[in-house]
Amino acid sequence: LLYVNWTRSDPWNSVRSTFTSEWQNGTMQFSDERVHVELGPSGDEWSIAETFTPGELICMMRQQNHSQYYATASSLDYGRSWTPWRESNVFMGRNPCRPRVHTMPDGRLFFTYGQRDIGRTFAVVSYDKGKTWDIDHRQVILHSPKQYHYFWDSHYTDAAWAEGDLWIAVDYIASSRDRDLRGIYGTFIDTRYFD
Repeated sequence: LLYVNWTRSDPWNSVRSTFTSEWQNGTMQFSDERVHVELGPSGDEWSIAETFTPGELICMMRQQNHSQYYATASSLDYGRSWTPWRESNVFMGRNPCRPRVHTMPDGRLFFTYGQRDIGRTFAVVSYDKGKTWDIDHRQVILHSPKQYHYFWDSHYTDAAWAEGDLWIAVDYIASSRDRDLRGIYGTFIDTRYFD
């Protein structure tokens, strides 16, 4: 297992680090922490997926103090080392949410992300292992009422493969203004739309 961490208590000025664990002789053994300055100095939320190439990891992350786009990096050795972070072509907006990236059964990458300032959560795919994302065919998977965009916590989506071309995405809304808008929301995503 690969764990991600920050080396300081303030995530906006921290450096990312990783460590791993594995079972050995009936006990959990942890590796030494590896600091990854190449992944950038800020942003508290990131997500990693392994491609069909063993050991190849793709990372999407917030770098909102340094960019208006989600950042990306990759590793070819199970996260021991990473390429320097760079901007992706996915715009974050002023109030972004945690990215989530998954590998689809056909090898494409599937990425969900939220923009709370416009009250939307999007789903988008990559055909080139995260080098670019097909923004022209992204899907809106949650669209919240405008009057609540600045007064809640929401749009932190996760998704899982259901069957065939279908994925299920789950999101939540925690409105401080209207109890009727609090809850867990789900939607099915037909990935044939991305084609």
